[in-house]
Amino acid sequence: MKALLAGALSFAFFSALPSGALSFALYLNRQSVPEATGDLLLALYLIGFTAALTAAGFVIPIALDRRWHGLAWRRAAVIAGALGLLAPAARLGAAAATGSALRPLFHEAPTAAMAILHVVPGLVLGVVAVVLARAVRPAERLPET
Repeated sequence: MKALLAGALSFAFFSALPSGALSFALYLNRQSVPEATGDLLLALYLIGFTAALTAAGFVIPIALDRRWHGLAWRRAAVIAGALGLLAPAARLGAAAATGSALRPLFHEAPTAAMAILHVVPGLVLGVVAVVLARAVRPAERLPET
C-alpha cells in the first residue's frame, strides 16, 4: 500500500511541477498585470486538476500489479516521479493523436472528452511503470530441491 500511495503522490507532484514552475516564473516576471495573483491561482488550479486526472489514470495499472505492491516505497516514488516528468509531453502527444477523434465528443460530452484526454496518458504511463517495476524487481525464483 505504501508503494501505491508513494507512486501516486510522486507521479502527481512531478506531473504538475514543470507547468507549476513555469507559471510561477511568469508570475514573478509580471509587469503591470492587474490580476496577476488571480491568474496564478487559476493556472495552479488547472494544473492541479490536470495532474489529478492523469494521476488517476496512472494509479489504475499500478494498483492492479502485484509486483508494484512489493516494491520499496522509495523505488516506487522514483519510478513514478520520473514518469511524472514525462506526463506533460504524454498529454500533449495524446492531444495531438486523438484531437480530431475527440472533437465531436467535446460538443456532446465535454467532461467525458476532457477525462479521456487526460486519463489515457496516465494509463499509458502506468503501464510503462509496471513494465519498469518488473524489470527492476524480477520474479523471485523458487528454491531448487
